[in-house]
Amino acid sequence: SINIEKIDEQHKKWFQILNNFYKAFKKGQGQLFVMGTLKEFFDYTQYHFAEEEKLFKKYNYPQMDAHIKTHKQLIWEITHMYNETGNNNIILSLKTIELLKDWLIKHILTLDKAFGEFVRQSKNESTNKSKNSTKGT
Repeated sequence: SINIEKIDEQHKKWFQILNNFYKAFKKGQGQLFVMGTLKEFFDYTQYHFAEEEKLFKKYNYPQMDAHIKTHKQLIWEITHMYNETGNNNIILSLKTIELLKDWLIKHILTLDKAFGEFVRQSKNESTNKSKNSTKGT
């Protein structure tokens, strides 16, 4: 958890998509669902990144450019996987699950967590400033 409720809920949705895909793969249905799952993951990723990037701007996040660069890299990876899947690359099903899971875990535990901490500190500083400004009145 990065302690931003909206973002935490979106992260849960991401893992839900991957879990559903993994279950289908284990039942032998994985390849049939690869294209649809990648499309769903891609669409949801774009939505999530747009929401996150709005918050970066709202809080004037100093690491915004570097964070957005990692977002663009994942979008590229998903697009590449989607194209490979279209070429009937059977190994891609497990590769897809592993890459996306690993990317999500790493991204959430490092970059998103750092952003959550930045937001928490910003809110604390804002609260302290408003408390100090009311003391003098």
